[in-house]
Amino acid sequence: MRITNNVVADQVLAGMQGNLAQVSDLQLQLSSGKKFQKASDNPADMGRVFRLQEQMNKDTQYAANLDNLTPCLNMADSTLSELVTRMQSVQQLTKQYQNSAVQSINNDLMSTNMDTLLGNVIDLANQSYNGRYIFGGYNTATKPFELLADGRIKYSGTDDTLKAQVTDTETIDLSVSGNDLFSTHSVLGNQGMGSTTAKIAGLTSNAFSIKVGTDTVFNITVGTGTGDVTLQGVADAINHSGVEARAYIKDTPQGARLKIVSNYVGKDGQMVLSDGAAGGVLEHLGLIDNTGTIVGPQTDTSAGLMDTMVTLSKKMKVGGDITSEAVDINTAYQNVLKYQGRVAILTQNADNRKSMMTDMSIKREELMASIWDVDLVKVTSDLSRETAAYQACIQAGAKIIMPTLLDYL
Repeated sequence: MRITNNVVADQVLAGMQGNLAQVSDLQLQLSSGKKFQKASDNPADMGRVFRLQEQMNKDTQYAANLDNLTPCLNMADSTLSELVTRMQSVQQLTKQYQNSAVQSINNDLMSTNMDTLLGNVIDLANQSYNGRYIFGGYNTATKPFELLADGRIKYSGTDDTLKAQVTDTETIDLSVSGNDLFSTHSVLGNQGMGSTTAKIAGLTSNAFSIKVGTDTVFNITVGTGTGDVTLQGVADAINHSGVEARAYIKDTPQGARLKIVSNYVGKDGQMVLSDGAAGGVLEHLGLIDNTGTIVGPQTDTSAGLMDTMVTLSKKMKVGGDITSEAVDINTAYQNVLKYQGRVAILTQNADNRKSMMTDMSIKREELMASIWDVDLVKVTSDLSRETAAYQACIQAGAKIIMPTLLDYL
């Protein structure tokens, strides 16, 4: 094979270009701190980096969700502690009234003191944080509890709890609902539906009625006939009827189930449900049986704190017997203690979740660094070696390419 000067020059230049490319790549790695700069440099590893970056961005948002809502949970915890203190005062006042030695003398004073404690309890129930009421469910902008002129306590919140998204598929509770805490009457149907829009088969009537406390009976009709009734239609009909109750559709392992919640706290909100005929809507949804008796899980109205305090105040004023109310106050006290414990568990869960998120974020950052970040010591050493090789290549090339025919003339 004949070796010409052009061949030698091309080989020398190719070698120099290769050395220079290595030097340039190492210099870029050293200045950026990354092994590769674009996806085409290493598609497989860059794909892993992109997936890690996406998950880390989600983790940042999930952590922000907890940071934004956890203060509400902390506020709920401190509020419930204060509420327990007020309830202990209610119990003490109730026992004092039952003491026959002072009952006939201080009735008015004890009734006034009970009214004051009731005002304290309502204020605590309407506690807010950063403009959001913490016991109103998702209705955080409206004051949830109101003492009406007739002595009833109305709840204007929702049958929900504030939640925080902590993974792509998981949420955790960050509050307790006010209607559970203060026991508004509610009934949950036993029968689940596979779909909220599927027709309810086998109905004998598409009409039913709801009576809340001492209010008048509300007669409600769904659809245009028995073959036109769906779970969503039932809920909508209740919510647009004007009755002092709200309907919710709950997703459960047994399917979509109807829940009806009174707007009034405790016994004042107790509901009576009736179908237009046996085998009607409410019976099919598992709220009542064929005699009209409620069979679905329902709230214990004797745990209603506020309505019991209203009754206590009225009976104390006239010297009435409060034996049953004293029992109800103890029941309400145990109910509040139950939810205080639940809030404590939720607080611990939120703290544990935040700690776990922090640990996972650190691990993902370490994994991404192992894939993408350069080893500065190694890159510096490689750059020194490649620079020396490049300089040697230039020197050798200069000596090889330098001779020409003129050198021999």
